[in-house]
Amino acid sequence: MPKWDFLNKKKDSLPPTSKDYGQPPPAAWRPFYLRRLVITCFILAACAIVAALEVLNHISQSQNGLASSVERLHYVWTYTPTAILTIISALWARTEFQAKQNAPWRSLQQPEQVDKSLLLDYDNIPPVALWKSLKHRHFIVAAGIACSLLLQLAILFSTSLLSLQRVHVQKLNVPIQLADVFDGGDPMSNETGLTAFDTLNQVQFENLTYPVAPMQTSPFRPSVHRMLLESQS
Repeated sequence: MPKWDFLNKKKDSLPPTSKDYGQPPPAAWRPFYLRRLVITCFILAACAIVAALEVLNHISQSQNGLASSVERLHYVWTYTPTAILTIISALWARTEFQAKQNAPWRSLQQPEQVDKSLLLDYDNIPPVALWKSLKHRHFIVAAGIACSLLLQLAILFSTSLLSLQRVHVQKLNVPIQLADVFDGGDPMSNETGLTAFDTLNQVQFENLTYPVAPMQTSPFRPSVHRMLLESQS
């Protein structure tokens, strides 16, 4: 009988817990990069990148390109997407590392073999680590490794996301100052020099070269013709 009194007395001397006060047990501790807020930020960043790609593709299709640029800015529009994805990949690497680091301790929540808990190590190349995590049903680790592989592929192909190409630009309602006009009111004029009728007759039947302004399919005012030559030179 004294023996039972001693055990009861020892049990009563233990400090009270949250369960004794009728409160739920505290939530399990999580590493910083595995918390819901951090994971949510990564998800929002991925959604923002997808939305930005859709907007850029729509603008490029509707406006025949994104913007005008020059060859000396090649590295700017080639490696800017790569830099953004590299920063996200570097931050995600911390999430992947803490997922691998936390996996053995999560396995200890249930009876498990030692090679699947304390001696578990994911320090392998990504494909092997991915297969190993799926084999042990550590889906958090598998998701982290898979996202890292996707980010590396995205970094690889991001250098060809934007490219500089020559396009034909059509501009309407462009003001042009004209210094001369056509005058076909009197094609049979007797003024000195070849008239418009004589010029056309000799071009068609006597192999005369075209004057400065008229062409075979359409005429140009001399001022416009000079502007075209200057733009092509």
